Amino acid sequence: MNPHDAIFHEDLFAQTAGWTAIYSDSRLTQRCRIEPRGAMFTESRLVIGAPVDAVVARLRGEWTWWRKGRYCNRVEHPDGTIQYDHFPLGVDVHVNSIMHPPLKLEPGGWRIRVEISDYMTGTMYFDAIPQADGSSEILSRFSRCWVSGRYRFLPYPGHIAARIHLAAERGRFFWPRGTGFAGLIEELEHPDRKPR
Repeated sequence: MNPHDAIFHEDLFAQTAGWTAIYSDSRLTQRCRIEPRGAMFTESRLVIGAPVDAVVARLRGEWTWWRKGRYCNRVEHPDGTIQYDHFPLGVDVHVNSIMHPPLKLEPGGWRIRVEISDYMTGTMYFDAIPQADGSSEILSRFSRCWVSGRYRFLPYPGHIAARIHLAAERGRFFWPRGTGFAGLIEELEHPDRKPR
């Protein structure tokens, strides 16, 4: 697959109009965009003090870094795809995931596509982009996903799910706290610390 395929909606992510800012600090920014029929586009941009290869290895490995969630039933296929089940909040919300082999981005970055189903359905992907100081920028994007599980009947499910997803990525969903990229930062920037 071409790393700039239409499925990644790069033109839409390049825009500023139509997006809602959700969170911003010196390390992380988050935004979302919900289409009239409920399709979600979300973006978390995170700077992490680790080289791209280490970031890609963690994203492609077992998600020990996603604390207080569950990652199970991992199957690695000969074509490089990886299937796994992810419970990002530990219980209730379940996502079937098929992660595809990384696609090369210039200069020196990688794009990892993940097709998801069950609670949410659609395409998400991670970009890992090297920075001049040896750190990496990670972009985590929902690229046209829908709530497809039992919560799809709630009013405005895309708006609710997008905010829950982004809160979980930054580790600030009200229960449990500490999910998402907080564990990735600890594993890559402070490998000698015991997990919280």
